[in-house]
Amino acid sequence: MPNNPARSSAAVLSERATRSAVRRRLHALIDSLDRNLWALNRAVTPAAVHGSRVSARRLRVFLRVFLHAPAPTTVDRHIEALRQFGHYLDAVREADVAQEAILRLAGKRKTPAATPIAGIYARTVRERARAVRKLEVRVNAGTWTRVIKRLRGLAGDSSPIAASLDPIARPAIRQLEKRRRRLLAALRSECKTPLKLHRLRLKIKFLRYLCEEWPWPSRGLRELQIKQLRGLQNCLGELHDGLQLQEVFLTDTLFPEAARELSFRLAIEQRQHMSEFRKRRKSLLRAWSAKRRS
Repeated sequence: MPNNPARSSAAVLSERATRSAVRRRLHALIDSLDRNLWALNRAVTPAAVHGSRVSARRLRVFLRVFLHAPAPTTVDRHIEALRQFGHYLDAVREADVAQEAILRLAGKRKTPAATPIAGIYARTVRERARAVRKLEVRVNAGTWTRVIKRLRGLAGDSSPIAASLDPIARPAIRQLEKRRRRLLAALRSECKTPLKLHRLRLKIKFLRYLCEEWPWPSRGLRELQIKQLRGLQNCLGELHDGLQLQEVFLTDTLFPEAARELSFRLAIEQRQHMSEFRKRRKSLLRAWSAKRRS
């Protein structure tokens, strides 16, 4: 069959447009991370920690899906650096969640009074202070200035991404299909153990970020799927936070009675979260099954 020059030229122009859009989005994600790092340098607030975690995770997903194929070694190095950074952020965030949960379970909006619960709360304050010090060492050591600079080079005109001739959207499509299949398989299986619930949450989070980056032909369908995934992710996030906090309460030896009381109240919340998870899981499976039949 003879070549069609017009069609070939159109395909080339389309690929160039896609590649340009990918690089613009990469620059935007790097800028977002850079701004959040500056906010962390000013003050390690819960909002700054949350913003930095989201920026770093979104950037990791984008690198994995859209840029890994042209430069796997380089991209893997950046993903690992972002993952390590996330560990320090997670430690601060876990302490923030623990403090908020203890106040809620104790029925207080401010620091608990001089009770055994106050002793448990004070320990989480010390743990947060230690986590903040470790995070500040990482952020203020100049390491992240170099990381940002290298990431900008990855998005530049002379990067391996720009020089690659392979279609950049093809691996993204494969990732979307693969992640959907994996998530469906995980949703259909019984998820009762903390490890399985945690892995399911990670799958949902990855697919949600990917759906938010992917140019869907139908905006309504895109928003509906993202809404479903976000609701299920938030529910599993509450479960995950509660399971981690239960471990803290169950291993407390300094204030065992107060820890048992908080653990009992937390268990009631956890049952509610698990019930909500089952409802949302069933709803998502039903919606996706209907979509496949249509």
